[in-house]
Amino acid sequence: MKRLLFNTVQGMTRLAGYDLAKQSSYSLGNSSSVAAIAAHLKDLFRELGTQTVIDVGANKGQYYDFLRDRADFRGRIVSFEPIPEHAEELKRRSSADPLWSVHNMALGRQRGTLPLNISDKTGWSSLLRKSESDTNEVVAAISIERVVDVQVHTLDEVFAGLEPDLDPSRCYLKLDSQGFDLEIMRGAPKSLPQLPALQSELELLKVYEQAPDYLEVLAFLRSQGFSITGLFPIWADKLLRIGEVDAVFRKAG
Repeated sequence: MKRLLFNTVQGMTRLAGYDLAKQSSYSLGNSSSVAAIAAHLKDLFRELGTQTVIDVGANKGQYYDFLRDRADFRGRIVSFEPIPEHAEELKRRSSADPLWSVHNMALGRQRGTLPLNISDKTGWSSLLRKSESDTNEVVAAISIERVVDVQVHTLDEVFAGLEPDLDPSRCYLKLDSQGFDLEIMRGAPKSLPQLPALQSELELLKVYEQAPDYLEVLAFLRSQGFSITGLFPIWADKLLRIGEVDAVFRKAG
């Protein structure tokens, strides 16, 4: 039954250009969203003089491919991926690009070790458990295959020397941590105020337990001086409700 439901949902989302397996740049949503965010980031990077993209939740390198192939970004990319086998493959790939570095770790509010729930669907693994109280097609389609302990560092540690020679004022922060984005931002009281722009995945329909409401994320970013420059839908359910959006923010001044 679960396989049938997944096939049904996958067919529905593919009609919109989205695949639950989050392959290639479609992890950013349907084809129109991919084109729109690529155009948006080209303008934003040009205006801000962005030199480095911090890619949190690199998975299989979909965002790296998007930056190089669709957003025409030729600067430095620093990727973070906690799933060991994904990180190893990304490290092998990065050997061909001197401006791409890869770290096998998660980011969060504080340094330590946390259990990572690894999904059977590419791109849906999370440090949070799958929701049991709220159900939608995506929740029903996701199964957890295994749980592994992963290293967690903070974004402030990244800028304090974990990754050398990073200027936060010339960085763009991309977050795709499946419900954990706010925890990562709260782990950056020193570096977040210096970032001119960032991208966060907002959960409008609940997929993960204890994930913050999107209004809480918006309120936090507003308190840090960020304003929305673009909203790009990722997936919708059979009622046409938007489940998640990629939101791009920049500092007002």
